[in-house]
Amino acid sequence: MKEKIVNSLVYIAFLLVICSPVLKRCSNEKKSIEIRTPEIEGSFVSDTLVPVITYRPETVLVKTFIASDSISKIDIYKEAVSEREYVEVFKDSNQVITVNAKVEGVMKDLTVNYTILPKVIKVPENRSIELYVGAEVNPLDPFNSIEAKASLVIDKSMYSYGYNFTSKTHTVGYSFNLFNNKKR
Repeated sequence: MKEKIVNSLVYIAFLLVICSPVLKRCSNEKKSIEIRTPEIEGSFVSDTLVPVITYRPETVLVKTFIASDSISKIDIYKEAVSEREYVEVFKDSNQVITVNAKVEGVMKDLTVNYTILPKVIKVPENRSIELYVGAEVNPLDPFNSIEAKASLVIDKSMYSYGYNFTSKTHTVGYSFNLFNNKKR
């Protein structure tokens, strides 16, 4: 009777050791790793601009120029060839783009500056459960010392159970990772 109680306690301890991390793993809490991306800045500067000139006589400015007197034509011409600078900023949650243009009749300079904003990306943590089954044998007495083993590896912890067929004893164990030599 005493032996059955001891065996039952060993099985209960084994189940507690094995089931507690599994139950903890099955909880609704999702773990994730945060990856922070840095802010990146850059720009593009146009070296040579090739103008594409299309004459469209139906535009309002051309019709106004043709219909105007000579003094008005000089004012319209001065307005058309005067130096102008334009700055347009485009922004969203990922980047800021600034377009700078300098125009004097035709485009003289065009520069595009961009800034990729820093981000925090949440990646679900990869968790693993592995089950190993095997046997151990004492090399000095191989036929009288056979022990069946089972190991459950959850993340970086190993829970083991063994049964020695000769001495009819149970073993329960726990191991953890001291260091990791993987290159990432």
